[in-house]
Amino acid sequence: MGRLASVAAAVLVIMMAVVPISRPTSANTSAVARTVLSLPNPTGPHRVGTVSLHLVDASRRDPWVPSHPLRELMVQLWYPAARTAGSARARYIPALAGQSLDEQAAQALNTAVPAGTFHALRTHSFQGAPVAHAPKGGWPVILFSPGDSLDRSSLTSLAEDLASHGFLVAGIDDTHDSGQVEFPGGRVEVAQPIPPGSADQETLVRTADARFVLDQLTRLNTGTNPDVDHQHLPAFRHTLDLARTGMFGHSHGAEATAETMLQDHRITAGAELDGGVSTRVATAGLRAPFMVISGNSSAGHPRTEENLTTLWPHLTGWNRWLRLRDSGHLSFTDFETFAPELNTPRATRQNQFGTLDPERAVTIERTYLLAFFTQQLDHRHERLLDRPSIRYPEMIFER
Repeated sequence: MGRLASVAAAVLVIMMAVVPISRPTSANTSAVARTVLSLPNPTGPHRVGTVSLHLVDASRRDPWVPSHPLRELMVQLWYPAARTAGSARARYIPALAGQSLDEQAAQALNTAVPAGTFHALRTHSFQGAPVAHAPKGGWPVILFSPGDSLDRSSLTSLAEDLASHGFLVAGIDDTHDSGQVEFPGGRVEVAQPIPPGSADQETLVRTADARFVLDQLTRLNTGTNPDVDHQHLPAFRHTLDLARTGMFGHSHGAEATAETMLQDHRITAGAELDGGVSTRVATAGLRAPFMVISGNSSAGHPRTEENLTTLWPHLTGWNRWLRLRDSGHLSFTDFETFAPELNTPRATRQNQFGTLDPERAVTIERTYLLAFFTQQLDHRHERLLDRPSIRYPEMIFER
């Protein structure tokens, strides 16, 4: 899906706007202040470590803010950890970026979100924990690209779960496209208005970002520290198996995933969460294994459905098109979990998340995404992907 092309697009624009919001009433603030946000526990056998990298691509200017001479990104890694003793639980989002997210979420969810809510949330990952001893060849690698005006934190639950099952996951903040990106030193860059008709350019910028990140992960695997601030990192040397690299994305991040697969064959498997593909990808086709999980919202999006339908005969690798019944566009993000915890009004929840039980939605999404990457990167057949399952009747097999 392109910018403003999803059913929830208007909501996302509001959610990621940088204008200040009016203060919630004191009664609502008190009610929400007693709520502590949580993330579902990872389901795999590994403990999870995390670090964030400040990367600079000296070969490109920032495409959205021309006054920035170089393209800067923040990328977060989640990985199997050898041990977590002595490492602190990582925060969901840095303080200043979290303040921006508090305000934007309050508007999008039509509820009170007191300052510090998202920054206070501790994840299930441990900051800077040592990397677990990798199997022969290293841990498989998965990149992801978040939805329009969202940021890498929005898919933390999926990232942690995959890491707990033995994958190194890299979440990319596409600066000035992501909602808010905090760099070391406390500088925050927020989403910029993308000019009308620039959705294709947005996809190509995200693709260039992903390919650059792949280059930096290659450096990391050789023992080089790609972080421009030279922060201390755990020992990643020879722990990544970059011959087994996948990618997934939500919304426009899904479209960027397909585009990256088309341009860079280092991506050997790709999955989309409620997104589409560009006309270019639809007509060119893809060779690598490809899975789409659509939400109910995409069914009302002609261009998304049309391009996916056009693409399907041009897929030459393993493929599957699924649809999660009774879901909404934001069901594939952490906000599925947060919305009930923040006392989001029922009408708002149904509009953005559908009517599927939040805990059930997260379980199904994690299960199918893990099955896909286990089959395609670990090369272990997953019968779950062969046909509809009586355990998960909410997942419809479209193709």
